[in-house]
Amino acid sequence: MAQSRMLVRRTVAVGAFAALIGGLLVAPAQAVGDESGLPPASDLKPLPDAVFEKQPETSSIDAGLQQILDRWADGERDIPEVTDGAIRVEVLHEVAYAEIEAVLDAHGASDTVPAVDGLVETTLPIDEIAGTAESAELTLLRLPVVLSAPVEPDPETELGLEPVELREADTGLPGAEAIQRAGAAGSDLVSRVRSTSWNKAGANGAGVKVGIIDYFDGAKWNASRARGDVKAPSGVFVQIAGQRYADSSIWTGGSEHGVAVAETILDIAPKAKIYLATVSTAADHRAAVNYFAGKGVRIISRSLGAAFDGPGNGTGPSAQVVDYAVKKKITWINSAGNHGIETISDGAGGTITYGGYWRGSWQGSGVAYGGGELLQFRSSTGAAPSYLLESRCGVFFQGMRWNDWGTNPTDYDLYVFDAGLDLIGYSQKTQGQSGVQPIEIPENVTCSGNEVIYYGVVKYSEGNGSSNDRIELMANGPFLDNVVNAGSASQPFADSKNSGALAVGAVDVVTKSIAPYSSRGPLIDGRIKPDISAAANFTTVAYRSSSDPKGRFSGTSAATPAVAGAAALILQKNRKWSAKKLATYLRTHATKDRGAKGRDSVYGAGELRMPLLNTKKVSVKGTKKVGKRLKVSAGKWTESVKRKYQWYRNGKAVKGAKAKSYKLRAKDRGKRISVRETVTRSGYKSDSVISARTSKIKKR
Repeated sequence: MAQSRMLVRRTVAVGAFAALIGGLLVAPAQAVGDESGLPPASDLKPLPDAVFEKQPETSSIDAGLQQILDRWADGERDIPEVTDGAIRVEVLHEVAYAEIEAVLDAHGASDTVPAVDGLVETTLPIDEIAGTAESAELTLLRLPVVLSAPVEPDPETELGLEPVELREADTGLPGAEAIQRAGAAGSDLVSRVRSTSWNKAGANGAGVKVGIIDYFDGAKWNASRARGDVKAPSGVFVQIAGQRYADSSIWTGGSEHGVAVAETILDIAPKAKIYLATVSTAADHRAAVNYFAGKGVRIISRSLGAAFDGPGNGTGPSAQVVDYAVKKKITWINSAGNHGIETISDGAGGTITYGGYWRGSWQGSGVAYGGGELLQFRSSTGAAPSYLLESRCGVFFQGMRWNDWGTNPTDYDLYVFDAGLDLIGYSQKTQGQSGVQPIEIPENVTCSGNEVIYYGVVKYSEGNGSSNDRIELMANGPFLDNVVNAGSASQPFADSKNSGALAVGAVDVVTKSIAPYSSRGPLIDGRIKPDISAAANFTTVAYRSSSDPKGRFSGTSAATPAVAGAAALILQKNRKWSAKKLATYLRTHATKDRGAKGRDSVYGAGELRMPLLNTKKVSVKGTKKVGKRLKVSAGKWTESVKRKYQWYRNGKAVKGAKAKSYKLRAKDRGKRISVRETVTRSGYKSDSVISARTSKIKKR
């Protein structure tokens, strides 16, 4: 039986708490449809009468919220978003917080909290929505945008395929019974990151607090804890749509995903303290940042996607949450996403190519629908262009947006069809309406299982012109055939331009190369993403089962906590560093350049590799008198290294003084001498440490 699936905004009862997850004329079929293998365009059904009319530009109520108001006005009372006659909404405004708060209070609002600049979240009586919308202080009322998408997708399941077991020959690994247990020194993760030498030198994360934003399954956590792979969290925080829930609710309705994230961090930094949070909206994320900051957390690891909430240039609400965290001295580490192009077996001798991202310019398909014309999708894979983009029912659709954020924007609409081309969902926001962004996300799609669905984009109104429009569609799961790689690392949070944040790509520990699914840049504004890449597809206890004894943790979800664990080791040794300095050091010192020389949009700054660690500084010994010879007392490092030296007089290099000893000269009298030790080792970046300065050199 078909079920109603809220793709982005939906209230779902999960144990003790609720979790937000969540044509009038048909032209003759075009060759584009026939060549792509889609049903002919003539099969498209006209828009049903039940589809609401587009919102007028003068309205301050978003189309999705208006749908709920219309249902309420028609007498429907079993609406998930409405509780006791009230509904949680986001309010866009351009006035001071105190002013908008006063307006909302006058209309009976409760639990009003700031999210980011120009955005607050509140609960309003549904009968007060229309009156509130007339207030001049606000620009738009809308349903809250969910910024914690479901965990990493399982494309094989979504495509209806049976999982394919990797053979020993495929992986280059021994049989399942011999695979090293996650959490043990020398595991495939630890050896790839090279953290063992740091741990042996006492760098184990002690005194460092790491926050994890994710979903957690209590039974899986307890099983992992019993094996010693995770430990009791030092604190937890649960807030959904502005409502704080009991700490115990964090274990209800979650998944092994968050457990695996915690395991990964503790594999690398076993003595770090971990704090857990499950949140949904921008306001919830801000509240989690406040909670973490209050506990002294210095690193946040977030391996989740999000619905589109901004232009993709690091200025949306999610990006502002990252900025807020960095201001509170927290380094934000986020998964870049699994939106890259991948090809897998279809189980019948053929292959399936899919990805999670499409970006392109407007080009009409010649197929009329919904008062406009459907977009023609073209790909980078050589697939035939098509007037619809194929996907599956269970996929979390993160949204469609385009780069027309000025006045008089092009107005696009988004429609969702089943395999028979019946309309099963849509988003018809009125771009040009006050506060409405160039983003379209279907409020719900009625389908079930992993059945085929199609997305269609209609240009409803030309606005200021569509010739320069660049349109993006993203899903936390598979689009088929018409997909692109470039720009796929553009999901919220990962698109941050804050130097205190890192978006992380995935390097497969088996192939030792970037994972095909790993999202890539450049972003729509030309910036390179990801910022860094790290190990993924390594062994872990959380994903181990009788049917999958190898228990591998894949995706950029796995790579992200690897970077967070490394950050904890580095911060332990440099506790006074700012969030930006820590993130910068990871990019510049804790990476091995991969792919194209220098930074690139596949590996970022390179693959995470712990750098050489100095455990005892170089020092100077000898008599501090002119005519005497000073000698180097070599420093100690975590690895055997080659060394070079440079002597300094009052902090300035002495020309030609590069030996292990230095004879003091007349010009050294009254000066202070120091020496710099520079070390190199194959596979590592060079590093250097300078000694303390001597006392003033005396005369003979």
